[in-house]
Amino acid sequence: SIQQATIQQAGETAFKDLAAGDMLFIDSSHVLMPGSDVDILFNRIMPMLPKGALVHIHDILLPDPYPDAWEWRGYNEQNAVYGLIADSGYQIIASSHYAETRMAEDVQALMPDLPPKPDGAHATSIWLEKRSPAITEI
Repeated sequence: SIQQATIQQAGETAFKDLAAGDMLFIDSSHVLMPGSDVDILFNRIMPMLPKGALVHIHDILLPDPYPDAWEWRGYNEQNAVYGLIADSGYQIIASSHYAETRMAEDVQALMPDLPPKPDGAHATSIWLEKRSPAITEI
């Protein structure tokens, strides 16, 4: 089912029935600090997801830093994403930024009619697959 809510509204129980192959789409405040939506998602929800769950996170440009033009936003969420993949708990299965910046010729060959992005826009979707078992007690 599709649920659109803030993490504070949804609570942890909204995620308890997710199974392998289910998808979680995240477009958060992008700011990791104690009690923030990013803190709850990355430190409480994502560890409890089952092995095989798929997670989409918006505004992630790994392996590159955030653009200088975004500095005023104070985004730091991708540091938490890096932690998820560095410990092998999650594996990257697709990254639009990586494809755009490191595989542009391949992307063009596969999708020759792909319209150009507006000036200043970035490809920022990353897809992860949970590789480690769910942690039920945090």
